[in-house]
Amino acid sequence: MQVAPKRLRKLATKLDSNDIKIGGSAKFAQVLGKVRTHEFNVFHLRQVTNKPLKAVFTHAVNDFGLGESIKLTPCKLDALADDLQAAYNSNPYHGASHAADTLQNAVYMLHKDGLGAALPPVLLFSVLLAAAGHDAAHCGVRNILVPAELEAVFGKQGSQEHMHAEVTCSLLHKSGLFSKQRSAEFAEVCGIVKQLIHTTDMSLHNEVNGYATCDEIEQAKEAHGLAYGKWPREAQLPLCCFLLHWADISNVARPIDVSAAFAVLLGHEQSPAGAEKGKAAAAATAATAKAAAAAAGAAAQAAAGAAVAAAVMAAARGKVKDPLPTLKQLLQDQELAAVAANQRNFMLNFAASTLQQLHKVLPKAAAEAQQHFDSNLVRWELIINNSSPAAS
Repeated sequence: MQVAPKRLRKLATKLDSNDIKIGGSAKFAQVLGKVRTHEFNVFHLRQVTNKPLKAVFTHAVNDFGLGESIKLTPCKLDALADDLQAAYNSNPYHGASHAADTLQNAVYMLHKDGLGAALPPVLLFSVLLAAAGHDAAHCGVRNILVPAELEAVFGKQGSQEHMHAEVTCSLLHKSGLFSKQRSAEFAEVCGIVKQLIHTTDMSLHNEVNGYATCDEIEQAKEAHGLAYGKWPREAQLPLCCFLLHWADISNVARPIDVSAAFAVLLGHEQSPAGAEKGKAAAAATAATAKAAAAAAGAAAQAAAGAAVAAAVMAAARGKVKDPLPTLKQLLQDQELAAVAANQRNFMLNFAASTLQQLHKVLPKAAAEAQQHFDSNLVRWELIINNSSPAAS
């Protein structure tokens, strides 16, 4: 057991581009073929495509048969997926790879407990779209650090989450996936997407945890058990909100190589240098949003969302988005014990309570996540203990 910290350091650096050699269409299919499983590794997917979010999104929509059930034109769906990928800044953590990982875990849970097959197609599509866009145009800083100008446009409570939602809906509108004749469907999807994305605001953590035991879900369980298809919409929607909240923070309960990689990336993003870069991005985003909102009147938030999306995508043209970081180099700038402590604290103070609630509504997915959660927590504790003065 004493070698675990060294092993974890190797796992955390295992995903460097020099250490993994995957290529070709066969390998792409092999990696993407694990989308329904908890063993999916988004870093492996990034080795075969620089558009991991697009790959997972289009695969999931087609895998659930939504192209046919709600009549989605393939070329327009492809354009939407491209735009979703391009709407992410190249943040170390809050980038397109995190979005792809969040989306994939949502897909895994939808399959594992049978929820996906039970949801109405429009609601299911909304869940996939919300997961894909839940951090679109993220500035790379926490809400507490965003400029007042951004809060003035999108609101002080969850300003970035409101921005993510508006960006996502603006991309859906731009894609033309729902024609003018289907404006009611478009409005329904956007309404659901906004509600879903808003619940990824971590300041609402305890409130969203409560969704798993809200009156609507408790009554549905009493009447129908976990036969989700018999649940009314009033119970299905809060369950989907709760599912997305867990998917967003669930990499702490991934296999350790994936979990460790995300922990290192988050530490890099929240470092002093990362925070300064994020503040600069937030200031630029705020200026774009403010200018668009001022010219739009009543439709200020929607216009600001569209303008922010356009600015992020314009800045990305001609560049390879979300480049694979060299985690070995990132670890040189961070104390592994500090990474472990931050991860341990988040797991105990936030993720554990959500996972506990997950057992009540999606028990099969929760059981598998719990195994990795417990194992990872032991590993982080070992690193912390072995790095303490008493251990030296």
